[in-house]
Amino acid sequence: MNAWNYRLEEHRIQVEDVKDRQIVGNLDSKVSEMNSNYSDGRLDGILNYSEKNLVERSLFRDIPNR
Repeated sequence: MNAWNYRLEEHRIQVEDVKDRQIVGNLDSKVSEMNSNYSDGRLDGILNYSEKNLVERSLFRDIPNR
């Protein structure tokens, strides 16, 4: 029997403003995870699934001078 793990991250950034050469915005993330066991190429047991939604207001890194 072998373990199988899968993780998918989706991110969306909404820019709201630029202040003092820094970006102010919202980071909306969705993290999905699945795991189970398999044997001889087939699912062996329960498939576990979880999903988390995270919303964060952020100040992103400096914009480099050019």
